[in-house]
Amino acid sequence: MEEELNSKYQDVLNRYQQNPSNVSKQEAEKLKSELEALYDQKVEGIIVRSRARWHEHGEKNSKYFLNLEKGNHIKKHIRKLYISGTISTDPFQIIDPLSSYLFIIAAEILAIAIQTNTDIQGHKIGKEELKLVQYVDDLTVFVPNVASAQLVFHFLDQFRFCSGLK
Repeated sequence: MEEELNSKYQDVLNRYQQNPSNVSKQEAEKLKSELEALYDQKVEGIIVRSRARWHEHGEKNSKYFLNLEKGNHIKKHIRKLYISGTISTDPFQIIDPLSSYLFIIAAEILAIAIQTNTDIQGHKIGKEELKLVQYVDDLTVFVPNVASAQLVFHFLDQFRFCSGLK
């Protein structure tokens, strides 16, 4: 069926190129739409079969997929770093210069979490509410009641758990 439609379509296209007319153009468009409908049916069948195959066999990781993930995992890490005129491949030397920046980012996230939490009350100074003051790795929190202090300690426990600090 497909080969027959394809050959008819090619014949009509050749005729149209040799002698352009509205009749051959309309015939080519009709055959083209029939071919597209046939291709749509084929694609729909392929989709149904793939769903059935997935349902029967489940999703399994292939060796190709696992190797692809392994390669991506390797690409995600910094394996070499230029430090003080030398190239280092030692992971501890690579992490050391970055650790202070990572700590500052984590401390900033902690400050944002405390600042934006509406359940934690700060001290009112005029129209403003002061909850915390932060400078690099130093954080001072101002809370007027025990409930707010408990919430702050909850955030600090989460931070301690994530960072390993005490």
